[in-house]
Amino acid sequence: MYEVSQQVRGNNFAKTVVETAIIDLAARSKDVAAFELFGGQIHTSLPIAWTLASGETAKDIEEAKEFLHQKRHNIFKLKIGKGDPFKNVEHVRKIKQAVGDEARITVDVNQAWDEDTANYCIAALEDGGVSMVEQPLPTWNYEGMARLTARFKVPIMADEAANSIQDVFQISKHRAGNCIALKPCKAGGLTQTKKVAGIAEAAGIGLYGGTMIESSLGTAICAQLYATIPEMKFGTEIFGPLLFQDDLTLEPIKFENFEVIIPNGPGFGVEIDHEKVKHFARSL
Repeated sequence: MYEVSQQVRGNNFAKTVVETAIIDLAARSKDVAAFELFGGQIHTSLPIAWTLASGETAKDIEEAKEFLHQKRHNIFKLKIGKGDPFKNVEHVRKIKQAVGDEARITVDVNQAWDEDTANYCIAALEDGGVSMVEQPLPTWNYEGMARLTARFKVPIMADEAANSIQDVFQISKHRAGNCIALKPCKAGGLTQTKKVAGIAEAAGIGLYGGTMIESSLGTAICAQLYATIPEMKFGTEIFGPLLFQDDLTLEPIKFENFEVIIPNGPGFGVEIDHEKVKHFARSL
């Protein structure tokens, strides 16, 4: 994979697919779970967040309370980069007030704010009990992210800005965030993601297991890697299978007691359903 990276620029999703196939083969040849190739399993399960996305305060509160009752999720994210920032902040504050200490509430701004808006809105979110603010400023604004990180107690997460080991080194160096989102497809594979986690850990930056809304297979891959990281301080959001109508694997990913259970069979712990793959394949 090192030679591939030297010869091919970008294409991180494709690189991730090629590397995970090799890792799966290597692990299965040894009859071990893939996490054994990355230092061994530390966690058997990890906290799992859910995105509240209806846009209606009452409906989001109802959904959050139902998932709390089911013990499915007790971390909820709201994406608030679109629309009026001040109305969005009030929407979030009302949800946090409704769930109280039963749940953590985080927000994802997806780079949508300028620094003035961020200063006002993060102050209100912090006052309202929000536990994390994800990527409030554009990816290029390292200095602005550093100022926000220094000003507020609520953690500021870098996501779109943290795409490589070099990005994460710069974020760590300039304190342009005090937590980062891990995503293997973003980093270009499991090996690169593990390096990213190591840089962040050395710098005292918290980690969050992000998602690209993967299938049950992709979720198993992410879960096994995240299980090898000593502290996932902000949990994970690898809830992709809960949005899919069907699985590409014979075994479903299990979610219980507010956590995702780490698959632990050979390879990535799941078996491909080849009939499903044929069913969903598209002709070229």
